Amino acid sequence: MTVIDKILSEWSYRCSDGIVDMNNPDKVVILEEIMGFSLLSEALNPKATSQSIDNIINSELGKKHNFKKQSIIYRLGNLDKISKDQFIDIINSIYNNPKIKIYPPLTPPNPSSKFNMFEFETPNGVANIILSGGANEGEKYEQNFLGLLKSTAGTPLEDIDNEDIKNLFITIKKDPSKLTPDDITFAGASETKRSLSFEGPQNIGNKIADIIISPNTYLSVKNKDGSGLYSGGNIPFIMTDKEGNATYNVSKLDDNLIIKELFSDLNIDPKKIVQGINNYINDIDDNSNSYEILSGINIPKLKKLLSSAYGFGYYYIREKDKRLFIYPILTIEDAYGLVGDIKEVKIKYANSETKSTVIKISVESEILGPLDYTIQIRNTQGKVLPVSLQIKLSK
Repeated sequence: MTVIDKILSEWSYRCSDGIVDMNNPDKVVILEEIMGFSLLSEALNPKATSQSIDNIINSELGKKHNFKKQSIIYRLGNLDKISKDQFIDIINSIYNNPKIKIYPPLTPPNPSSKFNMFEFETPNGVANIILSGGANEGEKYEQNFLGLLKSTAGTPLEDIDNEDIKNLFITIKKDPSKLTPDDITFAGASETKRSLSFEGPQNIGNKIADIIISPNTYLSVKNKDGSGLYSGGNIPFIMTDKEGNATYNVSKLDDNLIIKELFSDLNIDPKKIVQGINNYINDIDDNSNSYEILSGINIPKLKKLLSSAYGFGYYYIREKDKRLFIYPILTIEDAYGLVGDIKEVKIKYANSETKSTVIKISVESEILGPLDYTIQIRNTQGKVLPVSLQIKLSK
């Protein structure tokens, strides 16, 4: 039996109709497994993809994660299971914020049945990388939700059994019977993260949407643990010295003007953060594990900042108590209403017991009721330094 005969025999055994279709991701995977090499990488740009994977692994941000090259050239093992936002941060740091398109599983040209493919421009051409092993629980929830919506396309509203999905279509004023699965798509936007501004919320629906229902209906979807509103880069003026301790470098204050202004407006003392981190590193008991009230704060300005973390122009959807919380954030006023009235701001600095500095903002929201927003200043990779800034919702 010749090699070709063996391939055809295996193909006829594994594919019921016997038709070779390179536009069918499932059949591409079968062919790759039979032949033992990547067909897709030849059809795309192996040079750009291979170089990009090397650049990612060897970049400053990439070295903080555990990546592994795989036998198929366009796959990159994501052993730390970082999120797509973290992976986008790494790509942006290397290629100066290129336009990034994300293909969900089994969406051509992505042959993977589980993982997203990231496509972006590089000096060597377009790179396509599947971040294999990288689907965290939030991303799995997004994909399951996408599949659920697609399965209801073409169904009359009254025939939909899932009350949450029925309520969603009512809220967004869409008739599911007039939709096709192709009208409901994974967003794959290049800017998936909200940005902070003291000017208030901006229209960011098309930038941060997880799912788009044609035309121009944007959904931001979070599972029950999806409390994050903003995750920024490292705080540049809190650094690591030669001994591995924290140090405050005032010359780096202007490297991130939003964080500089936030520290100034909330009267956050970077020297206290540094001292607390060093006490934690060196196990020096400081008896300071308690909150203190922050006074003299410009409350309207702080509310603008929190509202900017939401932005507007989309529907906010979050799993809550096994049901869906659905809230239209379509206008500036909607974003402000979600934040509510700020009642108290207090801070607990890093200390001998914790490496994190936490600012707790207690509000009374007309939509969500009483809750806390937390601004956390900490390392997010299981280390102590460097530290970054995150904003989360407690409810």
